[in-house]
Amino acid sequence: MNLTVSQDYSFNKSMEKVWHALTDEKTLSKWVLPNDIKLVIRHKFNFRLEQSF
Repeated sequence: MNLTVSQDYSFNKSMEKVWHALTDEKTLSKWVLPNDIKLVIRHKFNFRLEQSF
C-alpha cells in the first residue's frame, strides 16, 4: 500500500524568506518543531516532539 499525504500553503512572504524558514534549522524549529536539518546532500533529518501523557 502506498499512501501519500500532501498539504498546500500560501505564504504572504517573499520566496527567499520562506525558503530560509524551511532550510534554516533554528528558524524552522521556531516555526514548526525542533529538528536536526543540515544542508547536506542525503542528510536524513528528524523533527522532535517531547510528549507528556
